Amino acid sequence: MPKTVIFDVDGVLLHLSPAEEDGFFEPFRETYGLTGLSRDWNAYKIRNDLHIVKEIIETHFGRAATAQEVEAWRRRYLEIIQDWIGRGVFAVEPVAGAVDLLRDLGKCGTLIGIATANIIDAARMRLEAASVWPHIRHWAGAESGGPKKQILGRLISDLGLPRRDVIYVGDNLNDFEAGREHAGHFIGFSSSARQRQFLKERGVALLAGDHRETRLLLERLLSVPLGKETA
Repeated sequence: MPKTVIFDVDGVLLHLSPAEEDGFFEPFRETYGLTGLSRDWNAYKIRNDLHIVKEIIETHFGRAATAQEVEAWRRRYLEIIQDWIGRGVFAVEPVAGAVDLLRDLGKCGTLIGIATANIIDAARMRLEAASVWPHIRHWAGAESGGPKKQILGRLISDLGLPRRDVIYVGDNLNDFEAGREHAGHFIGFSSSARQRQFLKERGVALLAGDHRETRLLLERLLSVPLGKETA
């Protein structure tokens, strides 16, 4: 019986607003004068914050990014998140039902984690702002290296979990590929009917359009009604 539920962050637990995307790219404007960078995350070679930073620098300057440049971007990006939240440039918005779902999973003794392509400090700051972070017990982010498949695999390995005991919830094809390789079950979540259809056509069997549907699927997979405390 699966006992661990791991979530992607953007699109599953949090909405990603255009202003939040602006924050990711702002250090490139400030430092290099780069604007108009692609917001299509799937267009980058590896969907991972740190790899995207390196790819942008390599593409525009014809050389590899230095460790100092990547670290400077990371520090500035975290400063921007804190500053922009504080000034109300953007408000971090949880996906409807996400907080209640996480709370009820915790009540029934389920281990809860996140596997995200965001740098983990950025994910934590945004999840804290949305009152989601207190429910997260385990995590892996961009620092774990590579695509989502590698990030999820690293988290599951670090926790010493057999794949049959893991459910992964994500919203894109990278998540599905990661879940197919490392988890016992994958739930494709998206409020977009078009995205759900896309995932279905690529073989995702379990799909949810809101977290009421996610709850029903998890109750079936966990064989326990969510929200009831375990003895």
